[in-house]
Amino acid sequence: HGKSSKQKADLRCKRTVPIKGQNIHDAWQQSDQLQALKSRIDAMKRERYENKKEDAVNCNKIVAPKVSKVWHRLWRRKYASSRIKQLWFLIHRRTMMYWRNPEDLCARFVRSLGLGLLFGTLSVHTGLDQHGANSRASLSFLVLTFA
Repeated sequence: HGKSSKQKADLRCKRTVPIKGQNIHDAWQQSDQLQALKSRIDAMKRERYENKKEDAVNCNKIVAPKVSKVWHRLWRRKYASSRIKQLWFLIHRRTMMYWRNPEDLCARFVRSLGLGLLFGTLSVHTGLDQHGANSRASLSFLVLTFA
């Protein structure tokens, strides 16, 4: 707070050069820059702690306005709308995006038509025996996986 811009620039631009045989970590631990940063952080912590104490003292002087029970319930919730209303808005938004994009609409239609024809031809001559039941179960799995 009390430093001029020149002092701040000097602090930023000052290089920590390790002495020969000393690694950069040891040079940084012994540097003036680290000590300045630590003292600045400590000052910020002290200032924050003092501000919290002042807020706690001033908090008793604040008188909250009286509100109805409805407003109390509304402001107690985490979100402004209920989950069902949020779900409704998401579905509505997705539906509008779906219909407003003709390229995606055409691609989905062609994909659905192609998969329908493919899976339809696979299930034309399935019998009612065990082998046919296995084929229908496999086809149901493929439909749920890829469609």
